Amino acid sequence: MSLSPRPIPPRAARCCSPCRTASKTPVLRGREQTDEILRPLTTGLVDRLARASEDPNGFRGPFAALTLAEVARTDRVASWINETERSELIAAVHAYLETLTVHCGYSDTESWRRSVAHTGDLLLPVSLNPQVRKPQAKDILAAVALKVGTPDHAYICGESERLAAPATYLAFEETFTAEEGSAWFLCLCPPEDPLREDTCRSEAGLTRPHNLKVLTQSAYINAVARHDDRMKPLASAAFEFLNLLA
Repeated sequence: MSLSPRPIPPRAARCCSPCRTASKTPVLRGREQTDEILRPLTTGLVDRLARASEDPNGFRGPFAALTLAEVARTDRVASWINETERSELIAAVHAYLETLTVHCGYSDTESWRRSVAHTGDLLLPVSLNPQVRKPQAKDILAAVALKVGTPDHAYICGESERLAAPATYLAFEETFTAEEGSAWFLCLCPPEDPLREDTCRSEAGLTRPHNLKVLTQSAYINAVARHDDRMKPLASAAFEFLNLLA
């Protein structure tokens, strides 16, 4: 599969229509998924994600990501994407987040976008996939890091929790050492970050630690609630980072 632009065939397009997405994409969650559907659907959706900035209202990207999450789930259930293609999918998510400027999750006048949250929804099944290798896991965390501590918008629609989920499940699989986990948290707000000294003097200074705290609290609570030794390094790293943010 090449992740180059390609039209989505009518049968595959039915999988990503609004009504299909709202009903949990029955085609993708049933027994109908075949290469005939999944490969052109994936390339078409990745193309939509790449061209998300062409939609001035900011709806194209989030719903492409949400439907791609269902596609990624099929690969976790029964692997059909090879390692190179999986890396390309993660890279497409990274590129989307890198250029994302519309962070609003919900508007009274325009309803839901959830661009950041749905990107977390997409990275979650990828992180759960047993075929994911450590370099790809690092790329997942790098993508999460792009938006987890944004100073541009305070997350109130579950974005931080959705972004925390991939990191939490990668920890459960013991993908990273305790030292690597701690280093990842620290890179989210390094000591030289000027907002560390300006937390109460600007909106950005208040917004960034708010977003970081919600993600870190989510990771910590999930790690502790599992009562699993494999999650102790994550709980420890999250708790240490929360103390730094306090």
